[in-house]
Amino acid sequence: MSDAGPGIPPRERARIFAPFVRLPRDAESAITGSGIGLAVVARLAALHGGRARVEDVPGGGACFVIELPAIAPPAPVHTTAAEVA
Repeated sequence: MSDAGPGIPPRERARIFAPFVRLPRDAESAITGSGIGLAVVARLAALHGGRARVEDVPGGGACFVIELPAIAPPAPVHTTAAEVA
């Protein structure tokens, strides 16, 4: 997904995927938000063995990229104490 907005400064790119983080310019904006959305995206991508990142768009803006593996990683096996005994 990409937009034609002001983009994400390089020094802020890793930080925007942390929970409850908003860029300083957005904290002053009339558009409200909690800063949780990109953290959720990054966590969901990681749970599927992938990652989320942001890139520049030629001419301005940002492109958010979600990379997922072609084959899902094996699911963790959960056992109870009764099953092990």
